[in-house]
Amino acid sequence: MNLIYRLKLATKQVNPFVIKDQFKCKIDYASLINRQQITPDTYLLRFALSEQNKCLGTQIGQYLSINDPQFDKDLSRFYVPISRIDDEGIMDILVRAVPSEKRFSVHLSQMKENTQIKLGGPFTSFLYNGFGQFTLQNQNHNYRKIGLIAEGSGIASFFQLIEGIATNGDKTHVGLLYIDDSMEDFALLEELIWLAEEKKIQVSFLSRKSNSLWSGLKGELTEHHLENYLPPPNDDTLIMISGRTSFKGNKQTQTMMKKLNHQNSNKTKGQKGKEIKKKISKPKQNLDLEEEIDSDQLEDLEENQLKTQSESEIEENDDQRRLRLAKSILQETKQELARKQKQEEYFQPVQLNEEEKRLNQALLEKLADKHTQFTQMSHKFKEPKTETFKGHTRPITQAQIDSFGKIMFSSSKDASIIKWDIETKKKTFISREIGKQQNGHSSEIYSISLNYDNKILATSSQDHTIKLWDTQANILIETLKMHRQPVHGVKFGLNSNNLASVSADRTFMLWDASSRSYVDTFFGHSTQANDLDSLNTDDFISAGYDRQIIMWKTKFGSQMIYQGHNYSIDCVRAITQDNFATGSADGSIGYWSFNKRKPLQMIENAHKGCWITALGTYLNSDLLISGSYDGYLNFYKKGKQLDLQKKIKQNGIVNSINVSENLIAVVESQEHRFGRWIVDKKAKNQIVLYF
Repeated sequence: MNLIYRLKLATKQVNPFVIKDQFKCKIDYASLINRQQITPDTYLLRFALSEQNKCLGTQIGQYLSINDPQFDKDLSRFYVPISRIDDEGIMDILVRAVPSEKRFSVHLSQMKENTQIKLGGPFTSFLYNGFGQFTLQNQNHNYRKIGLIAEGSGIASFFQLIEGIATNGDKTHVGLLYIDDSMEDFALLEELIWLAEEKKIQVSFLSRKSNSLWSGLKGELTEHHLENYLPPPNDDTLIMISGRTSFKGNKQTQTMMKKLNHQNSNKTKGQKGKEIKKKISKPKQNLDLEEEIDSDQLEDLEENQLKTQSESEIEENDDQRRLRLAKSILQETKQELARKQKQEEYFQPVQLNEEEKRLNQALLEKLADKHTQFTQMSHKFKEPKTETFKGHTRPITQAQIDSFGKIMFSSSKDASIIKWDIETKKKTFISREIGKQQNGHSSEIYSISLNYDNKILATSSQDHTIKLWDTQANILIETLKMHRQPVHGVKFGLNSNNLASVSADRTFMLWDASSRSYVDTFFGHSTQANDLDSLNTDDFISAGYDRQIIMWKTKFGSQMIYQGHNYSIDCVRAITQDNFATGSADGSIGYWSFNKRKPLQMIENAHKGCWITALGTYLNSDLLISGSYDGYLNFYKKGKQLDLQKKIKQNGIVNSINVSENLIAVVESQEHRFGRWIVDKKAKNQIVLYF
């Protein structure tokens, strides 16, 4: 890795809505790596870019032409990317394939993986520069409120805009009216509902052909819809329309808009409704970063330095200015090299003496015994003693005890991570609350996991990232970015540094924590995945809002699907190598065999009808513990069925149960870890340790 590329890594984006040239990939070719059907006629396609460490380079409001030379070298079609503009190495698009209308779209929807397509552009419909600033027809405008009317696959034209505003601290108000033929046809439904539930946007769905199950708006678009579900007409309000040509050009729609005094309206040009026959000229080549430094970077660096200098210090000739900037760049590069070197040294092979080798081997043997020998645990904790641990300012989401039972780690919605000495109750912050630590998570932490030797802690967050932390030095090792939505769960494989994650973007991803690298993406969940657990080094199990449990055999790239609950599954835990348990929002606990697709036992109303919010097990034992918000922990003994042994009083909402050999860490919180659907203001945000 050369000096200029390291300098690129050190350069931070000042405006998250504008990607600088040095981060942009050449827009030339891309290869299909995944295809997923999300509605009866709509597909989500993911392409790998020609440069894996760079972004596509388009800005919000721009679109591309796509051509498959092997299909028809002169036939192209316009598409708006729906992946984030800062996603590296990938591009996602929505394709609506209607055989009678769009020959090329049908071809794309049936295209085989690894097929290479040709990209052209980018072309501009509008530009969004962030925080209400638009460029429309080469003129800059500022709007506080945006009303969006999307019909059918026209939602793709707005998705980058919606997600960009919702996830970058932009306070611009967004009101979306999404129109389609039926409830089954709405694409990106889960993503939009999640953003609406988080109060990031206001969204309304209008179904032309509704049935008894549909609870949203019904019928054709009317003045009533425009008046009540879009921002009111004003000088600081912009209304944008996207959809099929027949919809955007509909005189009735235009008449209704004018009647309601919506003067600032714009019809997007992306996601065209017709195919085009023309050759797209090759885009202009980007600046080669390996040879030159981007002039924008020099200007930004100079501007920042000028702010800190007095008027007398600014007076300098051109040679002095270049020398000063060169020294600054060199200093920043040295600091970046030093930081990267420290991280790389963390994973370098360590020369162990004979005693250290013996201890390391003893640890691995102990872990192997723990994960293969069956242990009787249900008789323990008959009359347990308790200790409480308090330190987070907001609801706690998860806690985990290390393999020696001496240290405990916890995470919170305030984005802090605390390392606890169990004996002395001394707390050490690995990461502080939001705004108090530059390299910490920027939003709520949902899940944590320790690797086999307790040296690496993985954390996942609402900010779409996974972070790896050195638990001995209490520093950040790496930030992993690939998920497009909040990451709900992370879990290390047994006795390994294989790391798995599940997300609201419906994907299951595999990482190598030892090399801090992405390994693979697996698809299976049709909606957001909520939780996961590990079975061994390579196999994992996950559960989600789609009422499915999936066992992932990552080594062979295969999966097995289990179904049995009536509602979202919030938690899943492996009990032994043969059995696992699930907890659902329908109030039931499922007891399963890995060899059968249907549950062996379903315990209805396990907690008086309350959601099952947490499960805890000691792997390869006969103990299962369940938690909810009914005021009790349930202890079960595993046999041919799960038998309830006892109940222990517990306060608040139980977000996490972690069982070690002699300890149980139970997280009590005022809120559910994923939201505020359940709130108990009388509860305390604390960890209760049973021993």
